Amino acid sequence: ENPPSSWNSEQCVRSIRNIRASSIIYDTNGRSSDSVGASVSGFCIFMNPNGKEIFSGGVTPERGHRGRTKGIEVIEETLNGDKQTRTVRTSSFGCKIQ
Repeated sequence: ENPPSSWNSEQCVRSIRNIRASSIIYDTNGRSSDSVGASVSGFCIFMNPNGKEIFSGGVTPERGHRGRTKGIEVIEETLNGDKQTRTVRTSSFGCKIQ
């Protein structure tokens, strides 16, 4: 199902498209978010090329704020070639997914 056109205009989406080997999945019917337990808009999952979950949770220190977080560190380390051996999980912040 195609997402509303407004979803593609967000700066965040444009930024993600600039990350090598990334993909965006539009979960317009909520099935994907339900299957991974995502309950807020700030939840994200990062997987390695083999499909192993490396990180799940939020990538901001609190709702609506920027800053360094463990999630960002794990994602950057993995993109730079570090082999993560465990999944890191953090709290996520955002609007409740309905």
